[in-house]
Amino acid sequence: MRGEHHRPGRSGGCVPQERSRRQARNPGTELITMACAAVDYALDHPGVYRLMFGQPCSTHPDAVAASDAAIAFVAERIAAVARPERCEALRIGLWSLVHGLSTLLLDERLGTRTRAEAGALVETVVRTMLDTDLERPDGCSG
Repeated sequence: MRGEHHRPGRSGGCVPQERSRRQARNPGTELITMACAAVDYALDHPGVYRLMFGQPCSTHPDAVAASDAAIAFVAERIAAVARPERCEALRIGLWSLVHGLSTLLLDERLGTRTRAEAGALVETVVRTMLDTDLERPDGCSG
C-alpha cells in the first residue's frame, strides 16, 4: 500500500456504523471488527508491524508477552461466540488470516488498493471464512 493509496491515519477500512448494526445481529461481528482493526493497524504503521513480527524481534520476551496477551484476548472473545470444539481452530485461523492479509496488502501482493478497498476486502474475507461451514472433501486427514 504505497503512494497515494496509503497514508497513515487516513480513514478507510471497515465502516464503523455498518459494524455496529451487524454486531447487534451477529455475535461473530466482534471478531470481524477486531480483524479489521488489526489489519488497519498494520497498514497505518507498516514499519512497526514489520518490526513487531519480523524475525529479529519476534522472539524478544516483551514482544512474546504482548503477542500472548493479544491472542488471549482474541481467544476469550472467540470462546464467547463459538462452540468449544471450534475455538482453537478459529483462534489459529483468525490469527493466521489477519497476519496473512496484513502482509499481502502491505506487499501489494493483492494489487494496489485504496484503504476503503483494502478494508472491504478484509471484512469480506474474514466474514466469508467465519461463515464457512464446508464439509471435508474425501481424502483429507483429520
